[in-house]
Amino acid sequence: MGQPGGFLEIATYDGKPMSPALPQTESSVFLTSGYTLAEGVNTDELEATWKEWSGADIMNSTPSVGFHNAGLYKQFTEGRTNAFTYVVRAELTKPGEDLKDAVQVLEKVREIGRASCRERV
Repeated sequence: MGQPGGFLEIATYDGKPMSPALPQTESSVFLTSGYTLAEGVNTDELEATWKEWSGADIMNSTPSVGFHNAGLYKQFTEGRTNAFTYVVRAELTKPGEDLKDAVQVLEKVREIGRASCRERV
């Protein structure tokens, strides 16, 4: 299903469509990361390993944040000059009252993104 901004959901962590979807809880937060590809990146390999480089695996392995699901979105509109080629959206249902756990996970996700040939996170 095409999303606003010209993106198509091409994968989800659990294999079930994430969009459109309402938050699972009133306390849910969504972490959204945008990625611009470095020149020469193999998109087939990138899409096959997205759970690793996007940090979705880290979020899933951190029970304290209540990882629900994550989706990988790819720009599908021709001729648009979006800042990002891919967007990853993840829902955390238990971010913590002070968001401390969610912020710690976000920092880990940022480190992975910087080190994995993505130009912008």
